[in-house]
Amino acid sequence: MRSGSSDTNLLHPVATLGSIIFWNIFECHQLFNNYVVNKKFYNFYREYVVLSRTRCIYSCFDDEVCIAVAYHGYRQMCFLFESFPACKTSTTDIGMVTYMSPDKFVYNIALNKPALMSSVYLNEKGCKAVDGDLSGQIHSNGKSLEWWCVDLGKIYNFTSIVIYNNMGYSSHVNRLRGFKLRLDDNGQCNEETLNNSVVCYKDKETWGRYEYHLTSCNQPDVDFSSRFIFINPRSHEILSIREVVVSATDV
Repeated sequence: MRSGSSDTNLLHPVATLGSIIFWNIFECHQLFNNYVVNKKFYNFYREYVVLSRTRCIYSCFDDEVCIAVAYHGYRQMCFLFESFPACKTSTTDIGMVTYMSPDKFVYNIALNKPALMSSVYLNEKGCKAVDGDLSGQIHSNGKSLEWWCVDLGKIYNFTSIVIYNNMGYSSHVNRLRGFKLRLDDNGQCNEETLNNSVVCYKDKETWGRYEYHLTSCNQPDVDFSSRFIFINPRSHEILSIREVVVSATDV
């Protein structure tokens, strides 16, 4: 927050059980993480002038549909997003900072987390598999070694991992047949970490499925927990899935 701002002295009333308590508006700032700097995204649903970053962040905190917020201090402009901007078109905008709210991930800890893949066909990039939109998909080029990865930010104990497969022709659905789900607690979303990861689940079905609901690993002595999740298809197979939803006990 800028020097000299009086935002820390502003109190916001909150009604609870017939009484009203007051809490510092600055507390809401602690519930948002700095995610992207010096970029402007264009899929915002609201923009307006506001005097401070904290007031801007609070407006998102107080809006049920808001999942991310951006603020430009020099121009004093606030932008609210109902879908995460990471997959959207952006331009360089020095001074713009985008924040996200971690509490939006309670039911799906993979939602809008950083995701990468080994290759990209056209514009079907890795983040589309964690954007909450089942109408889109990711699509690789079909190299000898393909993978998709999401970085959850920390280690979680999973209750379920749901993979929504391609809904196209049977040949497209079968691309995922025989895939491996791999886990690792350390590293990055890259080929080195993939090679060091452990196989948690190996698909043994004859045909691909539209949805895979995993509640445990099917490989011996592998815990259903990690920070990094990799989906690794068969060699030279195109990776094309719609969405990955991850639930955990320790959110």
